[in-house]
Amino acid sequence: MKKQVIFTSKSTAMRHCPACLLYLAFFLCSATAGAQTSIPRLADLDVQHYTFQLELSDKTDQITASAQVTVKFLRPLSSFSLDLVKRGEDDKGMQVLAVREGENPLDYRHEGEVLTLSLQPAAQPGEERTFRILYQGIPADGLVIDKNKYGDRTFFGDNWPNRAHHWLP
Repeated sequence: MKKQVIFTSKSTAMRHCPACLLYLAFFLCSATAGAQTSIPRLADLDVQHYTFQLELSDKTDQITASAQVTVKFLRPLSSFSLDLVKRGEDDKGMQVLAVREGENPLDYRHEGEVLTLSLQPAAQPGEERTFRILYQGIPADGLVIDKNKYGDRTFFGDNWPNRAHHWLP
């Protein structure tokens, strides 16, 4: 003999479920809206393109790199900043060797985790310019240089959520 089970509910919760879900969605959106961070300097420019050239070695953890960055300026600027961790006392981090726009060397300042490029002449709104940054160092994070389970040397990019600035400007 088969038994049939029928579930019924007289609860009003099921009738108001769409309203509860809507309230919950609104609450969650409101709670996370305040968690969004705004970086004011990002309103000044729009990076259009990156090209990276990396030299890796099986003998050392040091990388030698070149980053070509094309930027569209949204406001007049005499300088702008990129994130790149500077070499620290533990010898990890990047050392900037040169910054160029075309063949012209640019003045720059590299302090902490910020590389600031000085622009001569100043950038104008709508203008696109390309810069080349030459640098080297041992990444403290982001680019994992280690041996795999077979003992082979490996290079692995683990850049989420903000680790790339340890080795890429």
